[in-house]
Amino acid sequence: MLNMKLDLNPEQQIAVQCLVSSGGQPYAAAGCMATRLTARELTKCFTDGVGGDGCFGDNHDLVGKNGWVAQRLKDLAGGPNSVINNPDQIWGGNNSFVRNPGQIWGGDNSFVRNPSQIWGGPNSVFNNPSQLAPQPIQIGKIGNTRICLPWC
Repeated sequence: MLNMKLDLNPEQQIAVQCLVSSGGQPYAAAGCMATRLTARELTKCFTDGVGGDGCFGDNHDLVGKNGWVAQRLKDLAGGPNSVINNPDQIWGGNNSFVRNPGQIWGGDNSFVRNPSQIWGGPNSVFNNPSQLAPQPIQIGKIGNTRICLPWC
């Protein structure tokens, strides 16, 4: 016999035995498993009590809270910070856009919160357009009046 060292617990062994004995026929295998696993569980009720390590408890070999199925699902779910175990991380940290949507508008000096800054300070072209004009050049005088280009 081939030994694959699967380290199956008693309930897993029952499931495999039922699959093999039924030739893989699903309904027959399911009926076999339901009957044998129920009988095993009821026997545990009389010998070990109900709950805990007894029947229908958290330590139920196959489907209990600490059983094989639960452990395999936890393994598939990843570590404590996986999305499955910590779905809250999808939304990011405290400063993520989802948790703090106001940050999309930027800080106090952003254009959205302070639109007047687009025009610049007091010496910007918008607030002081005269700075774009060239400085006048004095080309002469007529009497006491200066002659300048473009103007004086």
